[in-house]
Amino acid sequence: MFYTFISVFFNIFLITFITYLIYALKDLKSAKKSELYLKSILEVLDEDITLITSDEDIYYYNHKSLSTLITPITANYRHSDDSYKVINLQELKSNLSNNDLVNLDKVICGSLGSYEFKENIDSDGNVRRFKAYHIKDINCTLIICSNITSLHNLKNTIHEMEHNCKFNCPKLKEIIKNDKCKTEFLANISHELRTPINIIFSAVQMVALKSSLSNDDFISFHRYNKMIKQNCYRLLRLIDNLIDISKIDSGFYNISIKDHEIIKIVEDITLSVANYIEDKNIELIFDTELEEKIIACDPDKIERIVLNLLTNAVKFTPEGGSIFVNIYDRGDYITLSIKDTGIGIPDDKKDIIFKRFCHAEKSSHLNASGSGIGLSLTKSLVEMHKGSIHVSSSYGHGSEFMVNLPSVLSNNSNTKSTFESSKKQNIERINIEFSDIYS
Repeated sequence: MFYTFISVFFNIFLITFITYLIYALKDLKSAKKSELYLKSILEVLDEDITLITSDEDIYYYNHKSLSTLITPITANYRHSDDSYKVINLQELKSNLSNNDLVNLDKVICGSLGSYEFKENIDSDGNVRRFKAYHIKDINCTLIICSNITSLHNLKNTIHEMEHNCKFNCPKLKEIIKNDKCKTEFLANISHELRTPINIIFSAVQMVALKSSLSNDDFISFHRYNKMIKQNCYRLLRLIDNLIDISKIDSGFYNISIKDHEIIKIVEDITLSVANYIEDKNIELIFDTELEEKIIACDPDKIERIVLNLLTNAVKFTPEGGSIFVNIYDRGDYITLSIKDTGIGIPDDKKDIIFKRFCHAEKSSHLNASGSGIGLSLTKSLVEMHKGSIHVSSSYGHGSEFMVNLPSVLSNNSNTKSTFESSKKQNIERINIEFSDIYS
């Protein structure tokens, strides 16, 4: 009876143990399977994952981490934990700041739960981001390394694009503004070309009609003849300016720099237009601090600069006004000032008057006309002399254009060159430059 009891008890124990063992084996198999699943997942991740002990020995790694913290000991890449060691952790530490290094040690010893390091660039130039987490249950540190080179390059590209956008935005606005000016110029130039042609055509018709009348009416021909000439000069001036602007843009515009007496050049061309300006009931005053000054310049271009500025002054100065032409000695340079008591320039328009094809405004002044090229061409001629030009103006109280020319001599000659404009040449030039001003 006793042995029967023992036998039954043993059988029950054996069955129970075997059942437990079967379930334990199933649990172990399930755990192994779960571990296999987890490892498979970790292997396909883009992140480098390494689990190290507090002694910095490997507890677990995925093969991605072979490129960062883990290096094989042997060349045959045996896939056992003993064949690898954490040697690049010291390299990582050597690149860390003191603050990062202290925090990494805290994570490894367990006094800090987690820490994210600053971006790190490895020896291959890859940008990596490291994060460390302490796992208390197994007293290990999980280090996750992400290769963010592409993200870093994208950020740099975006930053560069933002910088270029900020840098080029003003240029783009300037291009749009210039394009608008050119559009307005094309609209204006069609009017500028058509107006003199229409006047010439009308004058020719009137001459044809008058020619059939008596000789007593012949005196009226002079008025129509004057209209024809003036508008021919207008067309010549416009075409000359367009040609010169095109030459300057293409680099084919040449100036002849020699040593000339600048005071005489400016005074002669100013006095040559004095009667014309005074006929407009405008006072013209010339004054100079110097009796003589020799500088390197092209006299033809200096005359053109002066005539252009005088024309501009006459256009916007009403009857009874004054124009002052002064020359000042500044030591290293001389200043040619042409000042008027005309309508002036609004403050918000001063920056555009020297821009090509742009007008300060649509003037209501009856005698004012033009294509918007004159002051731009004048500025280019001044700059070709290594000089500068700027304007000072108060709206309603006149303007002053100041041309600064360097007081230097040319290397072409040690002697002063002579320059004499013929009277006929001056008259022709004045007629062309003042052709935009109607009586």
